[in-house]
Amino acid sequence: MMLRTTFTNGRRRSGGANIVSSRIPPTELSRITQTRSSAEDIVALLNEAECSHSYRRMNSLAWKSCPHCQTIFVTYRKDAVRYCSRQCNGYYRGQDWAKHAHKGRAGWTAASRESYALKMTGPNNPAWKGGVTYFSRKGRYATQRIAYVRCPEAFKAMARKDGYVMLHRLKVAEAIGRPLTRTECVHHINHDATDNRLGNLMLFATNAEHKRYEHGQAIQPLWQPSPPSDTAG
Repeated sequence: MMLRTTFTNGRRRSGGANIVSSRIPPTELSRITQTRSSAEDIVALLNEAECSHSYRRMNSLAWKSCPHCQTIFVTYRKDAVRYCSRQCNGYYRGQDWAKHAHKGRAGWTAASRESYALKMTGPNNPAWKGGVTYFSRKGRYATQRIAYVRCPEAFKAMARKDGYVMLHRLKVAEAIGRPLTRTECVHHINHDATDNRLGNLMLFATNAEHKRYEHGQAIQPLWQPSPPSDTAG
């Protein structure tokens, strides 16, 4: 049986040395560890002695026995440490990996794959948020996030590579019955990018025409709500 009077599992605390010293006097520590008892009995005696020599109401140290090499060591009581060293811990982690590595996704049955895909797809996924994702902007419109949704198959030409499209562009495309081109620009009449009601949207041939319209020029949009919205600005 080996004995370690310092904490040596390879981790450091607050950048300092990796040392936790026992408060048991050396003579008493030697007497306990030299008794001809099992490791469990020696650990129990050491913990009892540690508590008796602790200056705190609740002792902060705990003695344990390593399940791999049976080394007896001391550590902080609140740490969930099972092994005396990084090597022993790594040995058992390696053993666990070796036991289960062959059970990777290649070993899944067709039924298990289908069940997993069904459980993690769409509304069944715990992270589902209605199929809407938001893109934050900077500057004067930082508080107005742009909504993206999954693009229907009929309008895939408008979608990003991940299959999402801006919600306001999709609504106008559905209203006119065709995908929008890359140059066509959708304008929010009340200048609120989060207000994607169809009555608040207008379509311009280019972003340049959109800007000229906003500066007061008489630009005719490609499409606008009918009847025109009263919130034009």
